[in-house]
Amino acid sequence: MKLKILISVPLLILLIIIGCKKFDLERIAMIRTDQPTNVLQTSVSAYGSIIDLGDDESVMEYGFCLSYVNKPPTIENKATPPFDPTSITGDFASNISGLAVDRTYQIRAYLIEGSGEVTYGNIMEFTTLPSGGSPAWLHYDDGVNYTSVGLTEGGEFDLAIRFPTQALTQYNGFSVTKVRFYPKEPSPTKYYITFWEGSNPPSLVHIEQVYPDIDQWNEILPSYNFVINSSYEFWAGLWIVDHPAGTHPAGCDEGPAINGAGNMISFDDGDTWDALYDLNGELNYNWNLQVYATNQKGEQFQIVRKKPSVIRENFASGASNKENKVVSAEKKN
Repeated sequence: MKLKILISVPLLILLIIIGCKKFDLERIAMIRTDQPTNVLQTSVSAYGSIIDLGDDESVMEYGFCLSYVNKPPTIENKATPPFDPTSITGDFASNISGLAVDRTYQIRAYLIEGSGEVTYGNIMEFTTLPSGGSPAWLHYDDGVNYTSVGLTEGGEFDLAIRFPTQALTQYNGFSVTKVRFYPKEPSPTKYYITFWEGSNPPSLVHIEQVYPDIDQWNEILPSYNFVINSSYEFWAGLWIVDHPAGTHPAGCDEGPAINGAGNMISFDDGDTWDALYDLNGELNYNWNLQVYATNQKGEQFQIVRKKPSVIRENFASGASNKENKVVSAEKKN
C-alpha cells in the first residue's frame, strides 16, 4: 500500500520560502584566561589571550578583573588599567600588585567590543603567599629560551627585570645570592651582571664582569652581598658590551611580556629606561634573567645601605653612539 501525503499549495510555497531564506550567523568574540605565575605575597603575573574579535573586528578595551574566591570577577573589579583598543588577536600579560597576603583570588580576562558588549574568559584561581617569605627565584620569564635580542648596529646596552616594592615585602632583608641568565653571543661580546635600586631611573649598586658559557643557562654567584630593602624597587640586570652588528646576545622567552617589569632596556648607562615592547611591538618577550633571594634563617633585620661596590666609569665601553638605537630579535625558523 502506498502512503500519500497531501500538502496544500500555500504550505508548499511557505516551505519553499523558508528553504531559500538566508540566515545571518553571528560571530562571537572570544577571550581566554591563562594560569597566573609569579604568585607572591602581594602581587601576581596575569596572562590572557584574545582568540576572536567578533563581528566588530575590533576591541574597545581589554584586561583583567579580579575578586575574592566565590565571587566571580566582573568589569566592576578591574585589576589593572585596561589595555588600549586593538584590532588584532594574540596574547597579553600584566603584573598585578597591591593584593592581600595569604588570600585566594579569582581572576579572568575580559574584553569590550566596539558595540559595548562585554565578553569574559574562563576563571582561574590563585592564593598569595603568607607572611614570612621563603627562598625563591625571582623572575618574569618562563624559564625557556625562545629567541634573543640585540642592537642592529651592535654596541652596548643594559637590560633589567624590575621588581616593585609591593613584590618585595616578603623578601625584605634577604640577600641575592645567585643570578641566572641565557647569553647567546661569544667573544668579543662582554657580559656584566648589575644590581640597581630605586624607581625609574634606579641607582646602580653593583656591577661585575662574568664569563658565561654561550647558548645555555648560566648560574652566577655574585661577589657582592646585595640585600633587598623592600622600601625601594629592586632591578637586576645585565650590561652587554661590544656585541657585533647583526648579533643578538640577550636571551628571551616566548612572552607575552610583563611590560615595564620583565623587559626593561637602556641605551645610556641606565640614565633612562624603556620597556622593550614599547620600543618594538614585535618584541613581546621577557628577558631570560632570574635572581635568587634567600635568608636561611628567614629573619628580618635592619638594612644599612652601601655605596656601589664598583664605579661604572672604570669599565671600558664599546659604544660610540647611544642615540637612535634599533633593537631586533634573532629570526626564528
